[in-house]
Amino acid sequence: MYKFFSKHTGWRTLMDWCVLLGVVLAIFTLFPNQDLSIAWFVPVYINLFVIVLFAYFDWVHEPPENRMDSIQWFNNIRWINGIAFGLHVTIGFYKQYTNNRIVEPLWMQAQSSIIATLAIYACMIVIPSALIYVIKRHR
Repeated sequence: MYKFFSKHTGWRTLMDWCVLLGVVLAIFTLFPNQDLSIAWFVPVYINLFVIVLFAYFDWVHEPPENRMDSIQWFNNIRWINGIAFGLHVTIGFYKQYTNNRIVEPLWMQAQSSIIATLAIYACMIVIPSALIYVIKRHR
């Protein structure tokens, strides 16, 4: 795929947009009619979106010798969830130009929502960390 798309950048751009729109539509199809202000949906949306797009871009835009190994994948997952967790706890998520808050900060949510959200973030930070430790230990 890399060799084909490196020669045909127009097709690559078209494919990139199709994949981006497909991922967004798939996420909203999997979770129809969900209120984005419910706190625990945020890490689920972020992780589905980022993991699928990282996989696509790693497969299509990188030559085989430069592709990420499992440790780099797990580090990216930890990094993204760490940043999202920091934003989610402190200020929430805003629209870019209107400053309307899409998702309230975590401390303003219901207690059950806080617990579920913290559990999701903890799993997405602790599990990759443990897997990195195991992989490095067995090398």
